[in-house]
Amino acid sequence: MATSFSLEVVLGDTADQACLDALNDAVDGPSNDSLVVYAQALRLSLIESDHTQSTPLLAAVFVPGNLVESSLEQIRHEKPKEPPFSFIQTSDRPKLSEALLSMIHPFIAENFAIKAILTLHEHQNAPADVVLLDLSDSPMAAVADLLDVTNCQMIHAGPDAILKIILLTQLHFGLDETNQMSPKTTTITTSQHQKQQQRQRVDIPCCPVCLYRIDPVRLGTPVPPNLHMCSKFCQQPSLIAAADASTPRSACPRQRLLQPWPPPSHCVACHCIQTYWKEQGDSSDLFCCQCAMQETLWVCLTCGFVGCGRYSKKHAAEHFVESNHPYSLELATLRTWDYVTGEFVHRIDLLECASSPPLIHPWIRRSGSRSVPQVDPCSTFATNNNSTCRPPLLPPHPHDEKTPKKATLIGEEYEALLQSALEDQAQHYEGEIMRLRAALAEEQVDAESMTVQESQEIESIKDDIGELRTEIDQVGRQLLDLQAQEAGHRATSQRLLREQQVSQDVLKNIREESAREHLHGKTQVEELEQQIADLTANQRMRDQFSHNEELLNAQIFGASAADPKSIKKGKKSRRFVRK
Repeated sequence: MATSFSLEVVLGDTADQACLDALNDAVDGPSNDSLVVYAQALRLSLIESDHTQSTPLLAAVFVPGNLVESSLEQIRHEKPKEPPFSFIQTSDRPKLSEALLSMIHPFIAENFAIKAILTLHEHQNAPADVVLLDLSDSPMAAVADLLDVTNCQMIHAGPDAILKIILLTQLHFGLDETNQMSPKTTTITTSQHQKQQQRQRVDIPCCPVCLYRIDPVRLGTPVPPNLHMCSKFCQQPSLIAAADASTPRSACPRQRLLQPWPPPSHCVACHCIQTYWKEQGDSSDLFCCQCAMQETLWVCLTCGFVGCGRYSKKHAAEHFVESNHPYSLELATLRTWDYVTGEFVHRIDLLECASSPPLIHPWIRRSGSRSVPQVDPCSTFATNNNSTCRPPLLPPHPHDEKTPKKATLIGEEYEALLQSALEDQAQHYEGEIMRLRAALAEEQVDAESMTVQESQEIESIKDDIGELRTEIDQVGRQLLDLQAQEAGHRATSQRLLREQQVSQDVLKNIREESAREHLHGKTQVEELEQQIADLTANQRMRDQFSHNEELLNAQIFGASAADPKSIKKGKKSRRFVRK
């Protein structure tokens, strides 16, 4: 199963078909022109196909929006009004490459050129801007080195930003998010199996931080080296750093890459995760967008939709069915679930790191008794500054640690898993209790608001129900009697069947014995008939002898035995001489 990536660029209402044609000619053409596209939205899709994909000609580099802004300011590039894209002057291309690519990574600045810049920083959900690198003149060895050198590296100008590069095999331009894409699109690969690939296409996050949480093997990207992976023995953040808001809480350099990128970059999913875990996870403004439940919450990493889990009302799973967004993150444990494969796809090293929030704060419980805030569930979530939380526990003294470090970490991991399971069960039963209470309160309110006539009708209905239950009991008893009679008839039928089987066995034995006697009698008859024939022949000879005088006076003598060698073949060996 081959894996490839497709990028869909939505331009908005200000673009038209002529704008699409110009973009297709500029990006797909052989020219070396560079351009800046002000898009409305980006959709990154993962395509799985049984057919081998062709060589990608573009690479999408996700970078913070402030880097793109500062680079464009250096070349004094102004945003055009119409159309929503503009070409970069030939004299400014080297300066832009030096200003932007060098801040991303020195290897990229030395070996690749900018094909286009896709910026989204004016929109609410714009997790990153995209720089398209031209790979048409680059050998496959250089492309492989690009992935190996930059895999899990930090951006040169942003030490807390992860560098994420995706090789594109398809690039599409569209007018808006509701209409279908234009027939004339830039397709980097062959379109023979486009219909089959469309069925296997799923939209994945355009946020590098969200992609960083997913196992690279699931995305078809290179596995990070050991030095870029978290360890179970990472140092825990200190209390002094945790108390200082300006100091990052994470003591692990890899955990810092899970923090949201600075403005104008904005990812709704990252914002929800940060809101949940801010001030030790006591965030009252997060709830399911469908039922306003505040327990068992999952956030979609593609669009930031917050829904309840499958053990509640399954709104997160229903969101996958409607949107085809495969990855959803559980806010309480930071685990990521893939609805396509039905497995967890998060990076294990990020959760096993001592700086991971579930291991730092395993005691966090989210109360289900809080009132639902009167805000739009699908709006941007804000942090409740009036919420209270438990103070962090003091770390153990180094001299108090007597057990081995591995055993301690295993115990902490087991406690965290047990705590998560108990929280899920508690949240489930708390939700059931709240539902039953609401149903009981609704019944009580209905009973108080009923009139006398309605009460009489209810009593009449209850009487009818009682009579029906009496009739049901009578019918049930009759059914039991009939079943008892049926059991007796069934027993008699079984007995008759057994007797029939015995009779058939006896009849079979009689037939076999009769056949044997018939055969024996037939044999005796044949023997008697043979004896009668012999006696008849003897009697006939005697009659002949008695009527023939010559035969009557004749005598029969036996001859001596002759030499066997002198007897000819076919002659009798005994002769009779008549005297």
